[in-house]
Amino acid sequence: MSTVHRSRTPRTLGVIAIAIVLACSKRGGPDVGQLAVAARKLGDQLDQERRDTLAKLPPTVVPRPDLGTCSVAAFKPDPHAPTETPAMSDTIMEDVFLVQRTGFANASELSTKPGPRRKMLDVDLRLVEGQSDPRAPDDVERARKLTQRAWWEQDLVLVIDEIELPKLLDDKTFKSGMLRGRAYVWDFDKSSIVCAAMVYVESSASVKLKVTAGDSVKNAGPEYLRGDLYEQGITAAKKSLVVAGPRRP
Repeated sequence: MSTVHRSRTPRTLGVIAIAIVLACSKRGGPDVGQLAVAARKLGDQLDQERRDTLAKLPPTVVPRPDLGTCSVAAFKPDPHAPTETPAMSDTIMEDVFLVQRTGFANASELSTKPGPRRKMLDVDLRLVEGQSDPRAPDDVERARKLTQRAWWEQDLVLVIDEIELPKLLDDKTFKSGMLRGRAYVWDFDKSSIVCAAMVYVESSASVKLKVTAGDSVKNAGPEYLRGDLYEQGITAAKKSLVVAGPRRP
């Protein structure tokens, strides 16, 4: 374990997808493959609606502290989370975020980058599609749930407007990075942004790196420093989320 320190320097579309599944049931019930097609069709439609709204400039809604804190329990900070853990690489960090229904995107890719729930849909579908029997009752039921709008709930996306990546100076020190952006909680049932936050963070003062045998801080350090910066951004977003609303005149 090594430690480096910071240098002082549309709703109706869902009905169409479900109708496909119901039509299949008249032929003895849909199998996993048929349900997966319906799930992806609905998923593409729901996520496109989310991307189109988030990509609008200026943003259609803003954080409104006067309306209260965000009530979505899934994105409240965990008071029992460990305070000191080894950093994760930026690629691993994005996978961890998926499980938490959380992700990040540069402002320039908002209109095209799939959100965390859309990515998680593919992960869940691959698990059931990889089974040997496409009509196994348990797998069919798991796939059926993925065709339902209720599965989507909400996701949280950190939109990165400006970023300066941290730079490794040597095996012990690094130049701090900076991230400025906006965070949005999208509710798939309401088809709207329900919570938002403004975010500004810098790298942690020190970052613990887990360097495997045969690797080096010089080689592995940069991706772990990036992971730390993204984690700081998501953590700050969760702490700052408030109800979203229209700009006040």
